[in-house]
Amino acid sequence: MANFYPASKTFGTDTVVSTPSNDGSTYPVAGSELKTALTMMENEAFAFSIMFINDAQLRADYQAKVKAASNEILARVKLREITPHEGAQTANAIRNHIMDLTRARTSSYGLALAKHIKQQGKLLSVLCEEKAVAMFRSPFNALSAAQQDQVYLEIIQSAGRTNPKVNVQIRYFKMSGRALLIFSLAVSVYSVAEAEDKERQALKEASTTGASLLGALGAGAGVALVVSNPAGWVVGLSALVGGALTGLASDTAFDYYYPEK
Repeated sequence: MANFYPASKTFGTDTVVSTPSNDGSTYPVAGSELKTALTMMENEAFAFSIMFINDAQLRADYQAKVKAASNEILARVKLREITPHEGAQTANAIRNHIMDLTRARTSSYGLALAKHIKQQGKLLSVLCEEKAVAMFRSPFNALSAAQQDQVYLEIIQSAGRTNPKVNVQIRYFKMSGRALLIFSLAVSVYSVAEAEDKERQALKEASTTGASLLGALGAGAGVALVVSNPAGWVVGLSALVGGALTGLASDTAFDYYYPEK
């Protein structure tokens, strides 16, 4: 009777050797766990680096635009070209409009985080009540005309200010994005340098990282469409899985259609 050997695997950087269950002889199995893991890490790092860097730049543009608009409106109020009320209306409308335009270009992951902090821009009437209570501990309608003008001026000035906690997070996003991009590029350069066919490997790196980016963006956007106001970690996890799977699929497809010589 033939001996039965439990199936086992030996992991290496080039191939995986498996012991069949009939006679103990080994045969190579296509693929490499270490190589696959590195490929997935590289693709995920690239996808998230692009999202982080893009979102950080959009936030910086948003900060600059709302501050410039606020300063211009405040200057017009001081010159008495418009009233404080008109200035507050304009400043709030412009800030909300810029916010909407920025969010339309933000990644699904960044958008989920932004909506967790603020679902949408506030109405002027809501801001008036909040500022009146904060400044005078009184409802807005109970304030004098001079006090209401002070509230309007504060709304104009606050339209040019951004959430400091979010600003700190965005700085971390920017640094993280750069670090991930450096890691991804370093792995790609190493892979090309170590490959015998450098032109083929360069094409492979470009195709897999590009596919991973599209997969991450698509998966995150898909969750945002299916789920109403998903949590940031849900979108992030979906983008992570989507990027990993599409990158791995692209890597496998590239080897199949463009095999090494």
